Amino acid sequence: MATWNSLPSLSFLTEAEVHVAPPHELGHTGQGERLMFAIEGGRFSGPGLSGTILPGGADWAFQVSRTRIEISAHYLVEREDGVVLEITNEGTSCEVSPGIWQGETVARFRSRDPVQNHQMMIGRMRADTCQEPGIIRLAFWQVVVKGHAPA
Repeated sequence: MATWNSLPSLSFLTEAEVHVAPPHELGHTGQGERLMFAIEGGRFSGPGLSGTILPGGADWAFQVSRTRIEISAHYLVEREDGVVLEITNEGTSCEVSPGIWQGETVARFRSRDPVQNHQMMIGRMRADTCQEPGIIRLAFWQVVVKGHAPA
């Protein structure tokens, strides 16, 4: 049995291709330039999760410098079995070379499925605005704690 401070492990869950609209530039705030990227849809596939990204979500981002964006995305995905998951995904992204953005996120899934409800995910993102404009690639790993079963 695991103790409360056992080191968690990661289990690969899925990869996604997210289609986004060009950003709405909402202006400068005290936290940075506010941008909103509307999510138009996409697909995800992997050993732990496959299905469709539903249109209608958005990433409400802050561009805090020329090369750094704070990510705050909220969207819905539909698994292949029809169950809809609500996802919140927050983190940071940096421009690692001209037009190429990479970053890390923490995602939380919520749904009626007790197995995936309240799962915590670690994510990586990549966007190549020159070669693949309007596409964001994501990969997610589930945080796994031995001896901890979903509620």
